Amino acid sequence: MRKTRSNPSIGGQPPASRCLPLMSNIEAVEKVPCTRSHDDHEKFDHSGCAVFNASASGRGKRTPENRSKSVLWTFSTASLDPSKMMRHAGFRPVSSGRSVVLILGSLPGRMSLDVGEYYAHPRNGFWKVMGELFGANPELPYAKRKRILTKNRIALWDVLAAAQRRGSLDSSIVASSMVPNDFRTFLRSHRSVRLICFNGRKAADLYRRKVAPVLGGEYREIRYETLPSTSPAHAAMSFDQKLKRWSIVRAGI
Repeated sequence: MRKTRSNPSIGGQPPASRCLPLMSNIEAVEKVPCTRSHDDHEKFDHSGCAVFNASASGRGKRTPENRSKSVLWTFSTASLDPSKMMRHAGFRPVSSGRSVVLILGSLPGRMSLDVGEYYAHPRNGFWKVMGELFGANPELPYAKRKRILTKNRIALWDVLAAAQRRGSLDSSIVASSMVPNDFRTFLRSHRSVRLICFNGRKAADLYRRKVAPVLGGEYREIRYETLPSTSPAHAAMSFDQKLKRWSIVRAGI
C-alpha cells in the first residue's frame, strides 16, 4: 500500500488515529472530505491531517460531526482479529485560549475511542461530576457539554497521545509504547492555565514520568492536584466523596 503523508499534530501523535491494529494487512479503500467541528481549536487545526477509522471490532463508525480533522481515511479491517493488541491514539484537547484549569486523563478508553468522546462510558462518573459542578450533565449533547466546560474556562486532554493497550484499563498500557502529548506547545498557547487536575493516580504518574522532565522548571507557577479517578474501576470511594474532592476544579476558576 502506498504511504501517504499528512500534517503533524501537536505531541507528535499519529494524525488523529484512534484505534489502529498493529498489523500490516490494512487496506485503504476510501478518502472523503470531513467537516471541522471542535470548539475553539483554531491553533490545533491542521488541514489535511488524516483521521483513521479502524472497525476491527465491528462497532459503529463515527460520523463527521464528532471528528475534528479535515480528511477521513476509511480502512477495511474485517479480517483482523479484535483480540490483538491495539495501538490507541487519543483526542485533541477541548479548550479555549481562556482556559484556567486543565483536566488530564491517561488515554481514552475503548468506548470513548469508538464514539469519539471523552469519558463516554456510561458508568464513568466524569460527566456526572461536571454536571454537579458546572451543569454539564451527561444527558446533554456532547457538543453542549464541551461548550459549558470551555465557557467555564475548563480544558480536557490526556497525558498520552498514543500507546498500545489491550482493552481499556490503564494497567494494560504497554510502557514502552507510550507517546506523551506535547504539553510545551499546549501550555505556551494556553498561558492562563494555572491548575492541572489529574483524573486518577495513573494520569498523575504518567505526567510525572513522561511530561514533567521535558517541561523542566518552565511552568513552576502551575499547581497540580491528583483527584480520585471517575472510572467505574475505582469503586473504593462513593460518588459524594469523589464530588467533594473534585470541587477543587470549580474553586480553581
